Amino acid sequence: MTLPTAVTRDTYHVGDESRLFGSFTNLAGADADPTAIVCTVRKPDATIVTPSVVKDSVGHYHADLILDTSGTYYYGFSGTGAVVAAGESELYVIPTKLTA
Repeated sequence: MTLPTAVTRDTYHVGDESRLFGSFTNLAGADADPTAIVCTVRKPDATIVTPSVVKDSVGHYHADLILDTSGTYYYGFSGTGAVVAAGESELYVIPTKLTA
């Protein structure tokens, strides 16, 4: 399971849309598809959302997320069935100075 690492944390603005990526490989290291995939996001206000996951190619997936709150978002992709793997990362949304 490959996700961007927190070391290279991306920064966004409130109102941006972020495309979250997750990649899966089998034990031999080849790209492979889990039977089921879930993307889970913990927003800065502790709300949990599960955006729809889209397959880009074998083993490669994304989920789109509207960033409506400033702060740190934690997200992860998990796969079950044919490939069992999970990974987590984070992104940061800068507080806006344009609204009260």
